[in-house]
Amino acid sequence: MPKLNRLIRRRGTELRNYYVSTPLCCPSRATLLSGRYPHNHGVLTNDPGFPLFDQSAAVNLWLHRAGYETALIGKYMNFYGVRDPTEVPRGWDEWNSPPGPSMYLMYRYYLNHNGHLNFYGSHNSDYKTDVYRRLTRRYIEHSSGHQPFFLYVNPLAPHDENDAVQPANCHGPRPAHRDRRRFRHLRVRKTPSYNERDISDKPRWIRRQPRFSNAMKREIGCSYRRTRRSLLAVDDLVGSTVKALRRAGELKRTYVFYASDNGFLEGQHRLEEKAAPYRESVQVPLIVRGPGVSRGGSTRQLGSNVDLTPTFLDIANARGRATKPVDGISLLPYLHGRSSRRRGYVLLEFFDPHKYHPYRGLQGNRYTYVQYPGEGADQTELYDLANDPFQLENLAGKHRYRKVQDRLRKELRRRQDCSGRSCHRMR
Repeated sequence: MPKLNRLIRRRGTELRNYYVSTPLCCPSRATLLSGRYPHNHGVLTNDPGFPLFDQSAAVNLWLHRAGYETALIGKYMNFYGVRDPTEVPRGWDEWNSPPGPSMYLMYRYYLNHNGHLNFYGSHNSDYKTDVYRRLTRRYIEHSSGHQPFFLYVNPLAPHDENDAVQPANCHGPRPAHRDRRRFRHLRVRKTPSYNERDISDKPRWIRRQPRFSNAMKREIGCSYRRTRRSLLAVDDLVGSTVKALRRAGELKRTYVFYASDNGFLEGQHRLEEKAAPYRESVQVPLIVRGPGVSRGGSTRQLGSNVDLTPTFLDIANARGRATKPVDGISLLPYLHGRSSRRRGYVLLEFFDPHKYHPYRGLQGNRYTYVQYPGEGADQTELYDLANDPFQLENLAGKHRYRKVQDRLRKELRRRQDCSGRSCHRMR
């Protein structure tokens, strides 16, 4: 993604230890918008997702009340628009989102534009990421200079399309027509955890995973290329957005955040999925440019998607507008280089029994600690990332890490049901 690298990463700061609390889209997006962990906001799974989200306790509504114009372009949450495809959720002044089945289609879909449904067909110009790019540019052109705005842009890529349009044995959305032949010879990055040979120390549900067949390896390789092709149009969206901000005279006073709601395992630990508590799934990019943010910088400060809402409120000087306690902390002092306080851990939690096994855990700069409730003593994972960045050796139960494990078990017990300030514990 050369435009992302040139226009945001090199001109901003990257949090290299940024994690999502739950690597599944609806719980993760609800956390981003509320500043609360899933055990507090209640959106624990993708099904039903949207109907469970409390729209009265969301950052867009708080910013709206603080004088910001608020806009969403792109995907919202699963089951949005199923009951009423023309619904515009509370606190949004400008709304462009695909309802119901349209959410997971790149062509032949509807967008709800402020309560009116617009249909997009099968022409190259209807490619959904490109439509979002044009809508984003127009919004910036028409909104600049009037009042501050909060714009939340959510492309589908690189998420899978609707199952009905998936090619056989190859996941990932269709790329833009112009990019369909790119990366033909790109090979999967085979880290030491790819198709992991020895999984005898992993939890029971991992130990049931077979090693990949040649057909499965080909499928992963095809999906690997397909998802990266789809990101080229996302890169064009990034470049167009920055260009529109510059033309409107807004770039120097605008914060641009680039992040994702979850990662994805592409063969690591014998998995091709999200949801699992491994780094490829829970560690995602967070790159920020804006006023006072160091150019070309990076920080090892531990961050989570639970921190985005308090960061947005801090930027807008609107912390007093929150109507419910937020569980995260503002990252703005770290982006500005004004704080050296180190956070110890953020929570990992997964509650959907239809996706693997529920778990709760802690993620720190050095350790990953995860418990699978009710699964027995052998269902705990502990990884020392300083010595084992690919999470190959589960250290749970090992004598030399007994004190570390005891400390993390007690820390998780203190944090797992936290709310508001009790989640802000730095160590």
